[in-house]
Amino acid sequence: WTELFLAHKDLAESIEDKESKGMFFAWLGFAFLSNDNQNSKRYLEMALKIGEESQNQKIIAYAYTWLMFTYADLGLMDQAIICGNKVRNMKTLMKSESYLFFKSLGGLAIAYWQKGETKKLLAVAEKLIKYGQQESNIRSQTMGYMALCGVHTVAGDFQQAIKFEQKAIGVSADPWYTHISKMFLG
Repeated sequence: WTELFLAHKDLAESIEDKESKGMFFAWLGFAFLSNDNQNSKRYLEMALKIGEESQNQKIIAYAYTWLMFTYADLGLMDQAIICGNKVRNMKTLMKSESYLFFKSLGGLAIAYWQKGETKKLLAVAEKLIKYGQQESNIRSQTMGYMALCGVHTVAGDFQQAIKFEQKAIGVSADPWYTHISKMFLG
């Protein structure tokens, strides 16, 4: 994926359409996520800058959403939470972009889990599950059950943590989310 994006990077840099350019760099940053977080951070921050300069809320929201995961992988939990809160405050986009709604909650869940903030993590887990059930969004439900696993892991209740991770695997039909759930179960 990164090779495909990098093969078109010069073309993307040359285009005038700010939204296309910004989203290209946001996706490029996403492609590097968890594999090369320094490049992920660099490209997502580049996308964010393009979004801010052009006042394009879509670019800004996607950049912040994926930056949460990159920052969390880099151990920058406070920055991840700041990004999450900024996306969550973009109410208009949250209503029209279901991906941003549940993915931004998922990013917050990871940061709260890593910080051991179980009350905030529990609130996010409940929102993810409720939204997933209301909208028939299995990714949101999967992330919600993974977040509940985190609540119980932090509390030291590993039997409950296992139960919720198994529930995450049970509802997931997306191979990516299934594998992540299996990783956490392990």
